[in-house]
Amino acid sequence: MYTNLLYLILFFSINTCIAQSYETQNFAIPKNASVNLMLKRTDYFPHLQSLEAPKPGGNSYSSFLLDEKNRLFPSTTSAFKNRNTSQKNTSVSQPILNRGFEGNEFDAGVPTDNNIAISNSGKIISVINSTIYFYDETIADTPTFKISLEAFTDTASTQAYARKFDPKVSYDPKQDKFILVYLAGSTSAETDIVVCFSETNNPLGVWHQYALPGNPFANTTWSDYPILAQTDSELFVTINLVYDDSSWQAGFAQSLIWQLNKADGYVGATTLNSKMWSNINFGAGRIRNLCPMQGGATTYGPEMYLMSDRNFSAANDTFFVLKISNTQFNSPTLTITHGIADHTYGLPPNARQKFNLLLQTNDARILGGYYEDGKIHFVGNTVDDNNYRSAIFHGIVSEPITSNTIQLSKIQDTAYDFGYPNIAYTGRYTGDEQAIIGFDYTAEDTFPGISAVFYEKWAGYSNPLNVKSGLSQVNVIPGLLERWGDYFGIQRKYNEAGKIWLSGFYGKKQAGVGNPYANYAWIASLTSPYSVGQNIESTTNTTHMATVYPNPTESRSQILFELAQKEWIDISIYDLNGKLIQVLFQDVATSGQNMFSFITTPLSNGSYVIQVKNKKEILFSNTFIVNH
Repeated sequence: MYTNLLYLILFFSINTCIAQSYETQNFAIPKNASVNLMLKRTDYFPHLQSLEAPKPGGNSYSSFLLDEKNRLFPSTTSAFKNRNTSQKNTSVSQPILNRGFEGNEFDAGVPTDNNIAISNSGKIISVINSTIYFYDETIADTPTFKISLEAFTDTASTQAYARKFDPKVSYDPKQDKFILVYLAGSTSAETDIVVCFSETNNPLGVWHQYALPGNPFANTTWSDYPILAQTDSELFVTINLVYDDSSWQAGFAQSLIWQLNKADGYVGATTLNSKMWSNINFGAGRIRNLCPMQGGATTYGPEMYLMSDRNFSAANDTFFVLKISNTQFNSPTLTITHGIADHTYGLPPNARQKFNLLLQTNDARILGGYYEDGKIHFVGNTVDDNNYRSAIFHGIVSEPITSNTIQLSKIQDTAYDFGYPNIAYTGRYTGDEQAIIGFDYTAEDTFPGISAVFYEKWAGYSNPLNVKSGLSQVNVIPGLLERWGDYFGIQRKYNEAGKIWLSGFYGKKQAGVGNPYANYAWIASLTSPYSVGQNIESTTNTTHMATVYPNPTESRSQILFELAQKEWIDISIYDLNGKLIQVLFQDVATSGQNMFSFITTPLSNGSYVIQVKNKKEILFSNTFIVNH
């Protein structure tokens, strides 16, 4: 452990002078071990699950949330009477479901804590609360290897037989390697954050393992709730420090940020260079549940953005944006700004299942996001203000450095409860602001399943796509309240623009086991509707007439079209598979007739699609042929 530095910064934000403070410590973490998965010991897949339901008036965090939700939503039966209407239909195309298959089997534990990563070559790692499954994209639904977190841990390490939980996995698109993080132990006497780096792009080979101290201050706290994000050269891990055996009020100590050098981990260096950020305050309070933001199309850096909110509020419009300015070796600083959203978010009610069972929605913390084209997109749980169902929010910070205004939208439905979203970027070029948001759903007459919506800057949100229907209720814990979260896995396939993989939670009945109504993981691949040629053809708006001529063309083509009003338009060329070839024009066109022309000599002989769209819809698309 090296220097301990305290920074106090005063800055002007939204006409208010607010103090922020933080501390940093440098650590040199010794390597635990290097393990080869093909040489691992016999695996018993052990797992311990607490079946204790939260009790009203109890000291636990879950008991506090139960009491708070009972106070905010006292009449759950009357709040759910309107079942005849659902989310307003839109004309925005849904994401395209490519394939899906069952992921990690039920391990007698709830929640599943789904997370997933896929490499450019199609190697997939899927994790839930105690198991790791490996797949090959070409083989699809058959795991190539399975291992428990217990067996993945080196037998000589201090974490060998501590309880393992909350695994998170991440793929590095520039180094073509994987990172896996999990927690070991849940008391101050035994708590570590185990960080594992694959030596090569083969996840079934050697992994180098390091253990960050879960109780770095040697007091009565332990580490919980990890989230990962990468820059070009570093890994960021955020956690919450929690006190032993405390009530919820005293239980949360603070959130930490670990900043780790990836190069050390990939080569299995003797020590892993790292920096820990602690005592992160804004005004008079701690900032909790920090969510780091990885790049949308690839990693960025050296800076890292993180976000937080007022997750226990019944209604709030404030979000926090944090920025770590540089790598740990280049005197990084932390700045914190806060912004006001154009809509409020709030503590979500518990979600409904069949047979009067409920699913825990926890709080309104930020659950995922990305940074792309100078903007942050983020998602989390919230409440539907119209009928007090659980819903999800999607926010956009257009200027993360100042973050004074934030666009916030709710994805909600009068017939269903939505929860635990995550988001992946599906754009194809700079300025192509689109994404797929995956999430879980349930209702009092519908088993828990998985949905996804497509978002595009100008068009808005699609209707939810049903990715996987539930096959039964989930009933593992005694009582009416079951675990639903706490994570939803999603990742862009970095070398295939528009394609994502996800892993969510669905209910499934088992035969011959102690908990027949269980929760399973479902893995699926989806594609942006703006990345497929046939969908470009099908979205032609017949109310807008246009003509492309000559067709076929040798060297120049022209489009004659008419606009009812002056408006911004985008004119682009695609191949027949939907791959963007060239953006030709993005600006304002006048009302009335317009003629646009372009040279086709840069194009090879063949067929292409020319598309004209405004900020809300595709006005015209047609195939044209180039024949030089």
